[in-house]
Amino acid sequence: MKISKDITIGEAIRNYPNALEVLNRFGLNHLSETEVQLEKIGEACAEHDIQVDALIEALKDNVESEIR
Repeated sequence: MKISKDITIGEAIRNYPNALEVLNRFGLNHLSETEVQLEKIGEACAEHDIQVDALIEALKDNVESEIR
């Protein structure tokens, strides 16, 4: 699965558990279970005034170690 603003937060965490650390660092640590499962990364960023490109780049950098 490719990290992008169009996948849900839950998909990112399920496929790349290290993504949780990055999401927490960007302030996405108080989401409900429903938000995690249904909300796309891009939607969450817009809602919480987070720069989506910066978050995606940080996620990609962080999860590269899991891909190897």
